[in-house]
Formats: sequence, structure tokens, C-alpha cells
Amino acid sequence: MMKGSYVFGVVIAVMLGVFLSCETAQVPAGGSAYRFPEYKGTVSAGSWNRSIVITYTVDGVQESVPVQIYFPRSYRRGRNMRTLIGLHDLNGSMSSWSRFTRIEDYAERHNYILVCPNMPGTLYETKYFPETTRKWNRIPGGRWIAEILVPYLRQSFGIALDKNKTGIFGCSTGARGAVLVASAYPELFGAAAGFSGAYDSLAAADSRLLWSVYGEYKKFKKRWKDEDNVIRLAENLKDIPLILAHGKDDTTVPYDQTRLLAIRLLQLRGKCSDKSGQETTEEGGRRPYEFHMLLRRNEYHNWAFWRTMPRYMMPLFDRYLEAD
Repeated sequence: MMKGSYVFGVVIAVMLGVFLSCETAQVPAGGSAYRFPEYKGTVSAGSWNRSIVITYTVDGVQESVPVQIYFPRSYRRGRNMRTLIGLHDLNGSMSSWSRFTRIEDYAERHNYILVCPNMPGTLYETKYFPETTRKWNRIPGGRWIAEILVPYLRQSFGIALDKNKTGIFGCSTGARGAVLVASAYPELFGAAAGFSGAYDSLAAADSRLLWSVYGEYKKFKKRWKDEDNVIRLAENLKDIPLILAHGKDDTTVPYDQTRLLAIRLLQLRGKCSDKSGQETTEEGGRRPYEFHMLLRRNEYHNWAFWRTMPRYMMPLFDRYLEAD
């Protein structure tokens, strides 16, 4: 995985600050040309539905991606319940969150639908390049979530229709993915959570994993700065609260990556102060660039840490996403 330098990252963040403002940048609208039929299969409320497959055609080639969905016992067909999309780590699968945690217990308690797509190998990138050697699918992973998965959920199940009822979360590579997708497509999500994620691409310039998508850093520095750089895209998170957590003894992705993102959000929040220096607030008293950060000692880059996250994140998602 990616290793980063906190000091270097802070310098980069400050440099980026001159380009950023409180205005939301123009980003892809998340529209999709794909059309999906209403789901006619059996929906088992109160259990994981593991036989769902999203099928579509790209450049004349049919693609299929499995997805498992948990519908709480309170679900009724046609009900637009709050929905959370859960992303797994690099070598994980759609069953990772259900296998290693009891996240469905929290979904029941808080009335959430859980959607876990099967996306091994993706960095949740939004673009491919001529130098890209890692392609999990014909459509880049992050773009796939916005242009295939969300439209599928809307058209087939009538869920994830409203950003204020839709959240996204992930661990490790999936943490990067959750925050990246939320910042690249802010019109789709009302809150996001990342656990043990790497967010500063420029502080991981020696990452062979990133090279496999974006090309060698020395040859494509501008691309690394501009494309899928969460620190740069963070300006789009003004009205999307973040839930962040990292183990302080993580040797795979240093916890400074999460601290750097928090610093970036604080910088952006400061730019939204009024003339008296007071922070402005959004409707309902929410601060711009709101986030929660948990840094825990004696925790590492593993499921022993991540399995504790549903208890931490669910009450916070409950605070920010609208109930029925």
C-alpha cells in the first residue's frame, strides 16, 4: 500500500490552498446513459441478498459486477430508505464488510440499506490513461460507482434517489475511494466515511500501486496533482460531512494521511469565515467542511480495527442523513 510523508504533504496542501476557494468546483454531474429495469427478483428483508448482478454493455462488450445488498426488516418495496454504499480494500470483495463485521446489526438499528459492490483491484479511480496497466473493469472504479451503481440502485430499487439520504464509506483503498467519489460527485452523497485511507497522492509519489493507474510520478506530475487528488478535490466537500478514522500504529498507510486531510478541511473552513473571522454555518447550524476524526493508538491496518467502525460511524451518519 501507499506510504506518505506528513511534512511533505502539508507543504503541498498549503501550495494547493492558493488555488482553492469556498466555491464548489465544477465536477462531473454523475449522469448516466445506462438504463436498468426494475428488479423483479425476491428481496429478502432482514438478510443479505447476495445473488444480485449488475449487467451492462460497454463498447459492445457485456460486463457483469456482483453486488450484495442488505435490506433491513423495515424495508418495503418502493420505499426510498437511507442507503450506504460500502467499499472494500484492494484485495477484498463484496462480502468483506459482512464477513468481518456485524454491520447489518447497526443497519437494523438505524434503518439503513447497505450496498456492497464487488470491486477487487480498483483504486476507485475516475479515469484511465494510456499508461494505466491496472484496469479492474472497462469503466474506472470511481466513475463506475457514479455512472453505473447509483443509477442501478435508483432505477431498479428506487433507492439512493436523494443525496441527503445517501452515504458512502470504505476502509483502506475503499476509504480513499469513498472520499474520492464523494468529492468527485458531490451531488450524489450527503455524507462519507473513510477508515485508514490514503488521500494525498503527491505524498505517495513512490507508490507503484498509484503508478499502475496514473503512470510514473516523475513523468506525469501535473496528472498526479490534478487527477483524483483528494486533497485538491476536498473543496467539493463543503456540504458533505466526513467521518474519518485511522490507527496510529498503521505501518501500511501512515495515519498522517488522515491528519493531512483534516488539516486541508480546516484550511478550507477558514476560507469560509465572514469578515469578522467567525465561521459561517450552513442551514441547520452545520459548519462548512464538517468532519469527525478518530485516531486510535495500538490499532493497525486490519479488520481488527475496521470491525469497530460501524459502531463509530452509524450514529454520525444518522446525524447527517435524512430519515424517512
